[in-house]
Amino acid sequence: MGATDAMPVPKINTAYRHYFAIRKNDGTLITTWAGQDSEVDLDAAGFTDCTNEATESGTSGCGYIDLTAAEMNASAVMLKVTVTNTDALPYVVVLFPEEAGDIRVAATMWNGVALATTNPLPNAAADAAGGLVISDAGGFNPDTITPALGTISAIALDVVNIDGIVPLSAAAFRTAFGTAFGMESDNSLAELATTPAAAPATPGAALMWLYMGARNGGTQNGSVRTVRTGAGTPISQATVSDSGTLFTLGVFADP
Repeated sequence: MGATDAMPVPKINTAYRHYFAIRKNDGTLITTWAGQDSEVDLDAAGFTDCTNEATESGTSGCGYIDLTAAEMNASAVMLKVTVTNTDALPYVVVLFPEEAGDIRVAATMWNGVALATTNPLPNAAADAAGGLVISDAGGFNPDTITPALGTISAIALDVVNIDGIVPLSAAAFRTAFGTAFGMESDNSLAELATTPAAAPATPGAALMWLYMGARNGGTQNGSVRTVRTGAGTPISQATVSDSGTLFTLGVFADP
């Protein structure tokens, strides 16, 4: 506990250094304190001696007292300091240690910028429709989601830069997503025309391979299994054999 415990607003259950002055009955300062007696009363439970005694700063008539965390653990802390100097008045003060919810703030400025009454966040502005646009040079606008919630095209992705990474526009994002999954421009998967490559394969090709096998069916004779398109065109074949005790299916390849 020390000088660093001094703060503009005392906090509950936190050590606190309180500065003050002691005066005479004529209003002048009492210098060279003698016989200091410091007591605290927590939430009107009665005065008890403080752990630390009041200390004068030189012979200035001004000084401080270090209150412990336990002595600050109350909604109201009444501090009383007396000295035995002639004509000295007791010093009495009530501290209200801050705790969550004590201070209510109606912010009108943030980082030097005035806030609109409809705008609860910094660096943001309310648009004409009453929505919120969070941005320094563009941003994310919740209003643009409302007409078509859940569609990528309804999100305005015009954030300029986040930690040095330039994000994709909505159109570029859809293109990149479709390319990664092997999708067409309308976000659908086209049927395979050839046997998909061995792993690693694109997610789109892997999904379509399973889909075509389940939906389109195929043919199999004693030596070959065939996978076909929805139109019946063979696109892949694998050899099969059966020794009577073991059935073997070969690797699929273009016919």
